[in-house]
Amino acid sequence: MSNLFTPEKETEQGKEPWQMTREEFVDKRIEELRDSKMYGNSPQSYKQRLLKESTTKAKKEWYSLTEKAYIDGKPLPLESRPDWALTAKEIIAIRDGLPDETPTREEMKEHSVVVRSALSEGKPVPELVIIGITEGERE
Repeated sequence: MSNLFTPEKETEQGKEPWQMTREEFVDKRIEELRDSKMYGNSPQSYKQRLLKESTTKAKKEWYSLTEKAYIDGKPLPLESRPDWALTAKEIIAIRDGLPDETPTREEMKEHSVVVRSALSEGKPVPELVIIGITEGERE
Protein backbone atom coordinates (compact mmCIF):
# COMPACT_ATOMS: atom_id res chain seq x y z
CA MET A 1 0.00 0.00 0.00
CA SER A 2 1.45 3.39 -0.91
CA ASN A 3 1.97 6.10 1.69
CA LEU A 4 -1.04 8.40 1.57
CA PHE A 5 0.43 10.70 4.18
CA THR A 6 3.36 12.67 2.88
CA PRO A 7 4.16 15.72 5.06
CA GLU A 8 5.68 17.57 2.11
CA LYS A 9 2.42 17.46 0.19
CA GLU A 10 0.91 20.89 -0.47
CA THR A 11 -2.27 21.28 1.53
CA GLU A 12 -5.51 23.00 0.62
CA GLN A 13 -5.50 26.80 0.89
CA GLY A 14 -1.70 26.77 1.15
CA LYS A 15 -1.74 25.99 4.88
CA GLU A 16 1.06 24.00 6.42
CA PRO A 17 -0.09 21.08 8.62
CA TRP A 18 0.94 22.95 11.78
CA GLN A 19 -1.29 25.87 10.75
CA MET A 20 -4.35 23.60 10.73
CA THR A 21 -6.36 22.29 13.60
CA ARG A 22 -6.11 18.56 14.11
CA GLU A 23 -9.64 18.17 12.76
CA GLU A 24 -8.82 20.13 9.58
CA PHE A 25 -5.72 18.04 9.01
CA VAL A 26 -7.53 14.74 9.57
CA ASP A 27 -10.43 15.82 7.33
CA LYS A 28 -7.96 16.72 4.58
CA ARG A 29 -6.24 13.33 4.83
CA ILE A 30 -9.58 11.49 4.77
CA GLU A 31 -10.66 13.51 1.73
CA GLU A 32 -7.40 12.50 0.01
CA LEU A 33 -8.09 8.87 0.89
CA ARG A 34 -11.66 9.01 -0.43
CA ASP A 35 -10.39 10.55 -3.68
CA SER A 36 -7.88 7.73 -4.17
CA LYS A 37 -8.44 4.95 -6.68
CA MET A 38 -7.62 2.33 -4.07
CA TYR A 39 -10.46 3.53 -1.84
CA GLY A 40 -12.95 3.84 -4.69
CA ASN A 41 -12.34 0.27 -5.84
CA SER A 42 -12.47 -1.32 -2.37
CA PRO A 43 -15.37 -3.26 -0.81
CA GLN A 44 -17.38 -1.39 1.83
CA SER A 45 -15.99 -3.41 4.77
CA TYR A 46 -12.44 -2.58 3.70
CA LYS A 47 -13.35 1.10 3.23
CA GLN A 48 -14.54 1.26 6.85
CA ARG A 49 -11.29 -0.26 8.07
CA LEU A 50 -9.27 2.10 5.87
CA LEU A 51 -11.12 5.12 7.24
CA LYS A 52 -10.54 4.08 10.83
CA GLU A 53 -6.84 3.30 10.32
CA SER A 54 -6.29 6.44 8.26
CA THR A 55 -7.94 8.64 10.88
CA THR A 56 -5.67 7.23 13.61
CA LYS A 57 -2.61 7.59 11.39
CA ALA A 58 -3.52 11.19 10.45
CA LYS A 59 -3.92 12.17 14.12
CA LYS A 60 -0.49 10.76 14.93
CA GLU A 61 1.01 12.46 11.89
CA TRP A 62 -0.53 15.83 12.85
CA TYR A 63 0.83 15.53 16.38
CA SER A 64 4.29 14.66 15.06
CA LEU A 65 4.30 17.53 12.55
CA THR A 66 3.03 20.11 15.04
CA GLU A 67 5.53 18.94 17.65
CA LYS A 68 8.34 19.36 15.10
CA ALA A 69 6.99 22.78 14.11
CA TYR A 70 6.94 23.85 17.77
CA ILE A 71 10.52 22.66 18.27
CA ASP A 72 11.50 24.54 15.10
CA GLY A 73 10.01 27.74 16.56
CA LYS A 74 6.92 28.04 14.36
CA PRO A 75 4.14 30.23 15.80
CA LEU A 76 1.62 27.54 16.75
CA PRO A 77 -1.71 28.46 18.31
CA LEU A 78 -2.00 27.33 21.92
CA GLU A 79 -4.38 24.46 21.10
CA SER A 80 -1.90 23.02 18.57
CA ARG A 81 1.07 22.87 20.92
CA PRO A 82 2.25 19.55 22.35
CA ASP A 83 1.10 18.78 25.91
CA TRP A 84 4.67 19.07 27.19
CA ALA A 85 4.74 22.70 25.97
CA LEU A 86 1.62 23.63 27.96
CA THR A 87 0.88 24.02 31.63
CA ALA A 88 -1.63 21.61 33.15
CA LYS A 89 -4.03 24.55 33.54
CA GLU A 90 -3.73 25.39 29.81
CA ILE A 91 -4.46 21.76 28.90
CA ILE A 92 -7.65 21.80 30.99
CA ALA A 93 -8.70 25.13 29.47
CA ILE A 94 -8.26 23.74 25.94
CA ARG A 95 -9.68 20.27 26.62
CA ASP A 96 -12.62 21.24 28.83
CA GLY A 97 -13.09 24.91 27.99
CA LEU A 98 -12.55 25.81 31.65
CA PRO A 99 -9.88 28.53 31.79
CA ASP A 100 -10.12 29.08 35.55
CA GLU A 101 -10.15 25.41 36.58
CA THR A 102 -7.37 24.22 38.87
CA PRO A 103 -5.83 20.88 37.85
CA THR A 104 -6.43 17.96 40.20
CA ARG A 105 -3.50 16.21 41.87
CA GLU A 106 -3.93 13.33 39.42
CA GLU A 107 -3.91 15.68 36.40
CA MET A 108 -0.75 17.33 37.74
CA LYS A 109 0.89 13.93 38.19
CA GLU A 110 -0.01 12.84 34.64
CA HIS A 111 1.25 16.12 33.22
CA SER A 112 4.47 15.84 35.21
CA VAL A 113 5.17 12.45 33.59
CA VAL A 114 4.66 13.92 30.09
CA VAL A 115 6.88 16.93 30.84
CA ARG A 116 9.65 14.87 32.45
CA SER A 117 9.63 12.53 29.46
CA ALA A 118 9.96 15.50 27.09
CA LEU A 119 12.81 16.90 29.16
CA SER A 120 14.62 13.54 29.12
CA GLU A 121 14.27 13.53 25.32
CA GLY A 122 15.84 17.00 25.13
CA LYS A 123 12.69 18.77 23.99
CA PRO A 124 12.47 22.53 24.60
CA VAL A 125 9.96 22.56 27.45
CA PRO A 126 9.06 26.17 28.31
CA GLU A 127 10.32 27.48 31.64
CA LEU A 128 6.76 28.29 32.76
CA VAL A 129 5.77 24.63 32.30
CA ILE A 130 8.77 23.42 34.31
CA ILE A 131 7.99 25.90 37.10
CA GLY A 132 4.34 24.71 37.12
CA ILE A 133 5.45 21.09 37.55
CA THR A 134 7.88 21.98 40.31
CA GLU A 135 5.28 24.05 42.20
CA GLY A 136 2.65 21.34 41.73
CA GLU A 137 4.94 18.77 43.34
CA ARG A 138 5.46 20.99 46.40
CA GLU A 139 1.73 21.22 47.11
